[in-house]
Amino acid sequence: MFMSVPKVIIYKEKNSTASCTAFPYRFENNKYYFVTAAHCVAEDDLNTKKVKILAKKVELDFRLYPFYKTKPVEAKIVAVGYKEVGDDFAILEVELSFNVALLKFSHKEAVVGECVLNVSYPKEAKGNIFYGTISQINKKSPQFIVNFDNINDAHGSSGSAIVSCESNEILGILVSQHTVDRRNIYYIKIDDFINFERQVRKGKYTYYK
Repeated sequence: MFMSVPKVIIYKEKNSTASCTAFPYRFENNKYYFVTAAHCVAEDDLNTKKVKILAKKVELDFRLYPFYKTKPVEAKIVAVGYKEVGDDFAILEVELSFNVALLKFSHKEAVVGECVLNVSYPKEAKGNIFYGTISQINKKSPQFIVNFDNINDAHGSSGSAIVSCESNEILGILVSQHTVDRRNIYYIKIDDFINFERQVRKGKYTYYK
C-alpha cells in the first residue's frame, strides 16, 4: 500500500497546481486504474447537472516508491462523479513502467471503534502513514468520520483510501475534513464508489459527459 499510493498533481488555469492522493484498484489491458476525489479535478455545474472538468493535466507522483525515481506520470481522466449526489470520486487511467499492488475493496460494514490505516499526502502531518479509529457512523449519510491524531491539515489527502487494520481492505475514500476539529476526517463508504464505477463501465452515468 505504501508504494502503491501516489500523490496526485493537478494543473489548473494560469499554471496553478493543487494536490490530492490516489490509489490503484484495477489493472486491465496493461493499464492501471486509480481512484481520487472528484473535487480534486472538477466541480459541479448546477445549471447543466453535469461535471465540469477544471484540471488541464493530471500527474501521478510515486514519491514513496523506492525503486522509481523519475518524473511523475501523466494520467488520463476516465470519469468524474457529481458531488451534489454524493459521488465525490474520479477515476484515472495510466500506463506504468513498473508494477504496483492493487488495493482490495471491503464488503463488510465499518463499526465504531474500528482501527483504520491511511497512506496519503496531507498538507500538514507527521509522515505519510496514519492510524486512526472510526469515531462516528451516520446511517442516513454515506459519510462517516475517522479520527486521526497525527494529521493537522488533511488538504492533499482527498482521494486516499481508508483501510481496515484487520482485513487490509478498503472501507471508504477520504473526501474532507471538519472545519473546526481537524482531527475528524470524513470519508464515503466504498460501496458507493463500487456503484458509481459500475454505472460508469455500463455507460449509464449521466452526470459525466
